[in-house]
Amino acid sequence: MSAKPEAEQDWFLKTRRKGPAPAGKATFILLRSLDVLLQYYLLRSNFGGRLIQRLGGTALAPSAPLALGLPPYQLLIWALSLGSAAKQIFWTARISDNVFEPGFAAAIAAYNTLLNTLNLLLSAWGATSNAPDGLLSGTVPVGVLLFALGIYLETVSEIQRSAFKHAPGNKDKPFSGGLFGYATNINYGGYTLWRAGYAVVCAGLPWGAVVAAWLAGDFCFRAIPLMEKYCQGRVSPALCFAWKGVAAGSGVDDVEKGELTFVRAVWRAVGAGKDEGAVSAAAVDLLMRMAVGCLVEGLDQLLAGCVDGGF
Repeated sequence: MSAKPEAEQDWFLKTRRKGPAPAGKATFILLRSLDVLLQYYLLRSNFGGRLIQRLGGTALAPSAPLALGLPPYQLLIWALSLGSAAKQIFWTARISDNVFEPGFAAAIAAYNTLLNTLNLLLSAWGATSNAPDGLLSGTVPVGVLLFALGIYLETVSEIQRSAFKHAPGNKDKPFSGGLFGYATNINYGGYTLWRAGYAVVCAGLPWGAVVAAWLAGDFCFRAIPLMEKYCQGRVSPALCFAWKGVAAGSGVDDVEKGELTFVRAVWRAVGAGKDEGAVSAAAVDLLMRMAVGCLVEGLDQLLAGCVDGGF
């Protein structure tokens, strides 16, 4: 084993340690709260539009304000940033029992701010913006539904698991009830759904597909090996097999190859610069698979690669 995998495994195990983390939690809550204010400032000041114009691009012309000095579309985007921050702050304050180092907390907060700001900039660029004629037109409702479904799945599943873990006699036992009865890592699926939905609202289905494929790629090449090693150190091999989210008797290799083939196809469609219709068709296929997969066994085979811990 090379030094890099060993270091990555050590880092992963460190993030799984249980214990109090007041400084790390305070850091994360503060930075995620500040991000909400930052996103509001960027939207209210039309920072994205002005930056794009300065770079020689065509910026979206904002419409008349509806509330809080923001037009309807920009108000919706800010609401998504607010909702995502509220979810993550709730998780940090009420659910998380892992050691949360301040440096790690700051990195995770910065990662979320980077994604939110990138979404904001794409929403202001005329070439990528998904700004509709009305909030019920285009694919904006699809993005909102994916966002709402993802937030629900991630939040409720984590509440259910936390209640189980804190019940007497359940320490170190795997939880397979509630929403986790549909997929062993349905909280990861929820994260990917709401991140993809956020991206769809801002820049349409192609960008939503890129975000989903990015998270799925992280799952395929990083999260599976790390989680398997962690799982083997805590539970039996049979439960490690169950973590894969594969129905009894089905072939693990076949499932993984099928999902990898699909993810690579999306990457090829985007990377090859195909027309928007072709990429959108691949995006619709990907996002529909994700939404349906939340309710069936094996969702985690595609979606468990989000940043560990529900972020």
